[in-house]
Amino acid sequence: MNMQTRRVAVLIVCLAVAVAVGFSGCGGGGLVPDYGDNNNNNNNGNGGLADGTIVGVVVNASGAPVASATCQLVAASDLTTPLATTTTNAVGEFSFASVAANRDVQVIAQAVVSGRSLRGSSGTFRLTATEPSLNLGNITLNTELPPSPPSL
Repeated sequence: MNMQTRRVAVLIVCLAVAVAVGFSGCGGGGLVPDYGDNNNNNNNGNGGLADGTIVGVVVNASGAPVASATCQLVAASDLTTPLATTTTNAVGEFSFASVAANRDVQVIAQAVVSGRSLRGSSGTFRLTATEPSLNLGNITLNTELPPSPPSL
């Protein structure tokens, strides 16, 4: 094989690798695989927008992750009725899958930390067709709840 033939062969191999790398990850779907209906053929009442995923971490005031915190996904218009509920894992992480887009929602987290009942909120956000999934980052438990009255 002469030098020019070898260069052409190397160029073809490099081009093939570049094309393969460029197409890896293609195949449709959404930003977060295996969550929700990213084919937009859902029947979730949000005009065919894809369902998405919300993830985050619950932390205490000093920034340490809080395990076993209760997290509720609520509509911004009704903070008392949960749309979904989950619990944080050992490192404070939570996830909500199949969340309908085009709706104002919040995540409210609550846990007992050092004998005190604490709450924190993500604030209001909305999943959209261009941003169907969202990492909220940290939700800090920074509001102390009053003690429950004794049961009679």
